[in-house]
Amino acid sequence: MVDGIAVALARIDPGHKAVYEANAAAYKKRLDEARVHVRAIVDEIPPSGRKLVTNHDAFGYFAKAFGFRIVGAVIPSVSTQAEPSAGRRRS
Repeated sequence: MVDGIAVALARIDPGHKAVYEANAAAYKKRLDEARVHVRAIVDEIPPSGRKLVTNHDAFGYFAKAFGFRIVGAVIPSVSTQAEPSAGRRRS
């Protein structure tokens, strides 16, 4: 996404293309460093213990990237694990 944003900004503001490209490269470096840091922390957790309870499916990407299994939701009403309401059950 970072590259796509830099390209889009450069398209509408070509005079600053080099700035957008440099900023994108610097940000991607920071993201890579963060990924390495998170990986080191996660690697301390045995794979069998990598379970995640969340309140939103947005953490699915994290779970997949770092080998977690989503096991539940704290507030099911804001996740896809929510039960349909009585009103939604009507035929």
